Amino acid sequence: MRRLELDAKQLVSLYEQDLSSRDIAQKIGLSSHSVVLKRLQEMGCARSRQEALEVYRKTHSFRRGKENSNWKGGKRNNHGYIQAYAPLHPRAVNNRYVMEHILVWEQANGESLPKDWVVHHLNGVRNDNRIENLFALPYRKHHNGLVNKALQQRIRELEDLLAKRSF
Repeated sequence: MRRLELDAKQLVSLYEQDLSSRDIAQKIGLSSHSVVLKRLQEMGCARSRQEALEVYRKTHSFRRGKENSNWKGGKRNNHGYIQAYAPLHPRAVNNRYVMEHILVWEQANGESLPKDWVVHHLNGVRNDNRIENLFALPYRKHHNGLVNKALQQRIRELEDLLAKRSF
């Protein structure tokens, strides 16, 4: 690999113009940016990954959210569960999505779901996020009969509803 034939002053000047190492390599006629990046590292002025990402986003068209052609209204399917785009939500994971049934429960109850609690779908259908189908309880208790009691109660409610309609 040939040594970069560019004086340090010119290289730093291009770098300070918020050009990426790829853009600099292209500008000076190199096929690979690794030579530029290595030289910048030797000079002690290479950017961190975060800084490099910010430069890339500023200099390239980068569309997020509604601007992206793949936008599907902020909802997606994850193993049968619906996830909703909510980047500022405390339960949002790195990809900025939260399980929709948690959002529905929180909105209906006017409070955040406590930290160690879970929301269950009473009818077992993961994408049925109607509030009457959601049941929240502490994580440590969700396996010891409480869910079964809630399911049995819901079944009784539905049976009573059907009995009142009397086909």
